[in-house]
Amino acid sequence: MKCARFNNRDIHIHTYSREHLQFLFDEARKDRITCKHCGLPLRLKLSIHEEPHFFHRENGDFSQCEAACLNEETEKTKQNDYTESGMFRLPKGKAIGEEKKADADFWTPPREASIHSPFSPAAETAPEPIFPNVPLNEKQLAAVTAPEEPLLVLAGAGSGKTRVLTARAAYMISRLDIPPSAILLVTFTTKAVKEMKERMASQYGLPMQTVNRLVTGTFHSFFYKILYHHDPAKWNGEHLLKWEWQKEQYIKM
Repeated sequence: MKCARFNNRDIHIHTYSREHLQFLFDEARKDRITCKHCGLPLRLKLSIHEEPHFFHRENGDFSQCEAACLNEETEKTKQNDYTESGMFRLPKGKAIGEEKKADADFWTPPREASIHSPFSPAAETAPEPIFPNVPLNEKQLAAVTAPEEPLLVLAGAGSGKTRVLTARAAYMISRLDIPPSAILLVTFTTKAVKEMKERMASQYGLPMQTVNRLVTGTFHSFFYKILYHHDPAKWNGEHLLKWEWQKEQYIKM
């Protein structure tokens, strides 16, 4: 059935756009949509295998209701397409370029998707580890052992960017004999800086004295060190509001 009654008025499925069908489905589950002819509650069938349609909630023979709804639908289509003039029915005028939206455009039966070449992920080989306690996949190992030149690593959250950063620094210190004081590790938070130092000492086997020689910090602290080096009198700690109690004291003053 394509017709029903909702909020004391007649409705037709094709008068509702697809995004509103879920609304009709929910209202039908609340018994707010009824049959126009027998008054019993209706349900809305939404499936990719069938065209959307109303059906009676109760079991029984409701062929008369379906036939009456189909006859009304046919008469409504005729009334919309023609006007009576005496004994003749004349087609209604339409604007040039106006296209009639057929019922087939409202719902299309499903069709099987054709897959020409099925997807098969490439087998990822485990590379030879350079640090026993730090597992690295093929891409991570390539970033860690890349030549000493500008390198950009684009990776999502949780993909191991911090692991690659710390492993590359440890690789440069232990394998390439680069002094720790010549390496700068910058991150966003003080917590991340502390975690990087702990990883360098615990997972990569570097002495704590070597780790402490690394230049580490957040973006803010690193640029503050540059300002302080340029003009120590202006950028010393007396003019900084670093702790909450300093901010409160400044506001009270």
